[in-house]
Amino acid sequence: MFSFWFCFFAAFAQASHVPDEVLIKWENSPTLSTWTIPGSGITIIRVKRLGNSGWELWKLPSDKHVDTALPYVAVQVEAAKRRVMSGQKSDKALGSLSSEPGIASYAVNNINYPFGRLPNDPLVLNQWHLDIIQAYGGWKFDVGASTPVTIGIMDTGINIDHIDLSSSTGKIWTNPVDLPGGGDQDGNGKLDDIWGWNFVSENNDVSADCGYHGSLVASIASAITDNGIGIAGISWGAKILPLKVFSTASACSGSDADIIQAIDYAIWVSTAHSSYTGRMVINMSLGCPPSDACGLPCTESLAVQDVISRALNNKVTVIAAKGNCGNSVKVVPADYPGVLAVGATSRSDSLAPFSSIGSGTDMVAPGVDIFGVNSNGGFGNNGDDGTSFSAPIVAGAAALIMSALPSATTTQIESFLLGGVDDLGSPGRDDLFGHGRLNLFKTMRLARFGTLADFDGTHEAIAVPNPFKPSPFSRVIFTTPQNLGGPNPRVQIYDISGMLIREIEGTTWDGRNENGTFVVSGVYIFRLKTDSGKASGRIIVDAGN
Repeated sequence: MFSFWFCFFAAFAQASHVPDEVLIKWENSPTLSTWTIPGSGITIIRVKRLGNSGWELWKLPSDKHVDTALPYVAVQVEAAKRRVMSGQKSDKALGSLSSEPGIASYAVNNINYPFGRLPNDPLVLNQWHLDIIQAYGGWKFDVGASTPVTIGIMDTGINIDHIDLSSSTGKIWTNPVDLPGGGDQDGNGKLDDIWGWNFVSENNDVSADCGYHGSLVASIASAITDNGIGIAGISWGAKILPLKVFSTASACSGSDADIIQAIDYAIWVSTAHSSYTGRMVINMSLGCPPSDACGLPCTESLAVQDVISRALNNKVTVIAAKGNCGNSVKVVPADYPGVLAVGATSRSDSLAPFSSIGSGTDMVAPGVDIFGVNSNGGFGNNGDDGTSFSAPIVAGAAALIMSALPSATTTQIESFLLGGVDDLGSPGRDDLFGHGRLNLFKTMRLARFGTLADFDGTHEAIAVPNPFKPSPFSRVIFTTPQNLGGPNPRVQIYDISGMLIREIEGTTWDGRNENGTFVVSGVYIFRLKTDSGKASGRIIVDAGN
């Protein structure tokens, strides 16, 4: 039922104009209720007059597209112009030489959309990254307040008294059971974990004591927004859960044991207090090797990978910075399976020179000169560069998806993020940019409507339904754009890495690869070709795996 509504709305809403309607202004306002457009064989029906404007709304048959009718309508306009120039009239009642009513003008019935949502935070224009990821357009779909979502910030601690992160406003996750001085009322073994936990010192002091790194990361993801103060976060409504794994007590480094405990705690928070917490995203702007010791050997941890897998199984999305060494050395935890690894781009949309690369890179986001909260309780950029600040941009985007679609799986959330990117570098996925740079407008449109087809008014192929759940009885139908209505349609389907997985004659796909087995969940690219040309699009497959 849900997927049907998805594809029905998408098939109509993605066009730049209403596909079966036309606006007409007649020469002499004939009282017609129907009209067969000469030469086309298409009969249109008058819907209504548009006030005293002289324009009327006309409707085509449901199986006809206005683009196919317009050339014939244009011929009638030119004929009317010639009649005017020769002094003739087109009104049949006056005995005109013309057997057709005269059209003075015509137009397609364009669809207009609300402009993007601009928050009233006074420093928002300093946040250049919001423009390049089209955040304002993304926010018109959801600002993160539809359903509860929490972002776990695994970092140096957070200044919970900062005016744009203040715990007094409800921005910081607050334990709904434990009360200050009340002991361990929720029985999780952590005394008064009111606003998260310090896993280094094993206490409830989540304040920042290793610089403002954690506070900046938190503000990028979800600063208090539209409050007339400071900056805007990517998710306006998500709560922030401090997961302190760096402290002066540990020389501002964190062990795998601390990270494991922090992830485990985030899982507990998302399940034990699910109605208040909502869905959970974990942001890890940390890893090995560190940017000041890129040659440091790093050992992969089965223990960390195990707890990450448990997080994913509990519908917790895990996002990590790809690292700042500028090479292809493996980075953990970013390169662990299931973790969404985020690299950094610059103001010019080029790869930041420090951004680590490699097969583990999933996507990129702005990471140079990022404006947010600073160490003195104010705001600034302070030359803050790094994939540490790219990851929370994506974490905020994931939180927006969760708010809009609280039942979405972690696989679907990843598919929306990767499917809505702006492809940079080589076509398709590459080791520099991954699948591309986050585009929040496209991501949220994909999440809400299930397709990107025609989102910019261009003729693109459309897959219905989208998302698609393969089964022995389900099929995808690829709709050919009007400008490609030629014979011999055929479709090539690629996975997100660019590998051809199926080539079919016709426009129907059963969700299987060339070996006859169902494809796995993910984003797929399809290219539809006819003898008249070619078009492409993306489809999300939800195979339940």
